Amino acid sequence: MRLSKIDEALITAARRNNVRAVKVLLKLGASQQARDKALEEATRWRRFEIVDVLLKANISNGEKDTALCMASYFGNKAIVELLLESGVSQKAKDEALIKAVCASNLEITELLLRAGTSQSARDKALEREYRDDLPITKLLLRAGVSQKVKDIALIKAADCCNVEKAKLLMSEGADPNANIQDASALNCAICLKYSAETMVKVLLQGGAVPTKEDIKIAKSLHKPGVVALLLKAMCVNFFTELGSRRQ
Repeated sequence: MRLSKIDEALITAARRNNVRAVKVLLKLGASQQARDKALEEATRWRRFEIVDVLLKANISNGEKDTALCMASYFGNKAIVELLLESGVSQKAKDEALIKAVCASNLEITELLLRAGTSQSARDKALEREYRDDLPITKLLLRAGVSQKVKDIALIKAADCCNVEKAKLLMSEGADPNANIQDASALNCAICLKYSAETMVKVLLQGGAVPTKEDIKIAKSLHKPGVVALLLKAMCVNFFTELGSRRQ
């Protein structure tokens, strides 16, 4: 559908933050398509007043959803708040959360979590949190993610030797003994080229239970320090279990 001169003028006015012109053009009968496009432009260029005016001018629900995802990614909290107040779909809130997390937008992540997101969206957001942003990871964990996603995140943290993230995940219930697709956090830590002992120690302190296979792997990689840590942990576990049986 070809845009009229009024429609084109509205979109331009929205981009240039001309509030007065936007109001006049809306009264002159700018089309639904133009209003939707103007909202997109105003969101992209962070035109708060324009967004406020347009939301009162019968914007389509689909365009509001799109604008929410855009504002969440680019970190415009004020516009996100406006869009949430205007009413957006659950799907949009879920998608916006993932966008905000991928962009490491802490305030917007918190705002969207308060607005209500699904566990599925929180799971996807944690899976796609690539920047090791601990405050965002903590928000997602506290809001609630599945056990499997927490366990996978711990395995990834161990594989990258991210000590602080591993500690956070275990404190929020990630299982250091989880084995997913033949991989465990302890396996990954043992195989680290650097700082293997540090990561292994953190996992053992978090409750990881070493096996004979773990020791075999550490020996094959010529890591005597790791072997010593694993053997010590196995001995402690053995005597702890023996003591509990006697009681």
